[in-house]
Amino acid sequence: MHTSRIFTTGMPTAEVLQRPTVRVLASGRGDRFTPSGGSGDKLQADLHDKSVLEHTLSDLLQVREMLEQAQLRATDRA
Repeated sequence: MHTSRIFTTGMPTAEVLQRPTVRVLASGRGDRFTPSGGSGDKLQADLHDKSVLEHTLSDLLQVREMLEQAQLRATDRA
């Protein structure tokens, strides 16, 4: 998720500044991935029922939801 794509005026809004930037790291030449039977992009490799990238983004969304719920509970208590 990179928020710079949503900027329309060059100046970020307060809402955009509060959003996290997420980087999924999968660098390298695949020196271990290819010899172990992998082919293509590492992030698109199957891991059970989804690609590695799909698992990563799904986990990210779950964490985001948990944080939002915790924030709501904290606001309700205040």
